[in-house]
Order: sequence, then structure tokens, then C-alpha cells
Amino acid sequence: MHKKGHIDPKLQNLQLDEVETLDRETTGGKGLAYYESVLISRPTVFHNHLSGSVGNYVENFDVRITFHEHEIAGTCSCQRSRKICKHILALLYSWVNDAEEFLDVEEVLVTVRAMKKEELLGIVENIIRQNSGYADLFLKKPQLDWDEIEPVIGGE
Repeated sequence: MHKKGHIDPKLQNLQLDEVETLDRETTGGKGLAYYESVLISRPTVFHNHLSGSVGNYVENFDVRITFHEHEIAGTCSCQRSRKICKHILALLYSWVNDAEEFLDVEEVLVTVRAMKKEELLGIVENIIRQNSGYADLFLKKPQLDWDEIEPVIGGE
């Protein structure tokens, strides 16, 4: 994998043996077999986040993983009671084995930021025409992710 300054070093340096250890500890090793039998679609990386859809033709699960200093936190639409499920592990295996297949959101944003207003408006119009449900994204004030919220110190 190529080193990119905008991707968290912990994420860039994640090794297969670390994922295998996490797999054994959390699922008894079921994650690798699951990874080898499913499709990972729309895998993305953004700073310290991985996301994608994990599953097959019958069922798909939306997975999101966040790397913090010494912790991997994940959410999955399977809603299993354990924190790290086989779907999260499948995405982690995909990252360590196939990182070049992940869409780098930061690179896309650099391209988008360089576009002219008219180009962007044309893209937004096409998005809304193709799926009017996305219109709400442009009408509501965006809510920040929990890790994007600035802490207030001293009642400021």
C-alpha cells in the first residue's frame, strides 16, 4: 500500500497478524472465512475511518470502522451484541489485503474542491434527478460526526 499523509498511520500500518488476533479474540476466527466468502462493495477510507458494504446477494451490512489512538471501534447494521462482528472483520481483512481497492475520500474531495461552481451545480442536479431522496442532504444543516465536534472548555 502506498503511504498517504492524510490516512491515519495506525490504519496505514495495520498488519494481517493484528487482524487475525482480533478475529480470534472476538469471533473465534470466523471473520477470515466470512471475508473469503463475501463481497465487499463501496469500500472507502477517510483519515481514520473505513466503511463499506459487506455481504452477498441475500443480505448486505453497512460497516463503519474508526481507528482511535489504541482502539478500533466499529458499527455494523447487523446489530449484533458484540462490538466487533464478522462483518467488521471482513472489512478489516479487505483493508489489509486489498487497500488499493478502497476509494480514498480525501483524494475525491481534493478533486471536488478544484471544480468550478457550474460543474458542481451540474453534479448536484444530476444526483437529485436520479435520486430525489438525496434532496434532503442539500436542504438540511449537516450534523457533525461525534469525532468532529469541538469540545467546549471552561464554558466558552
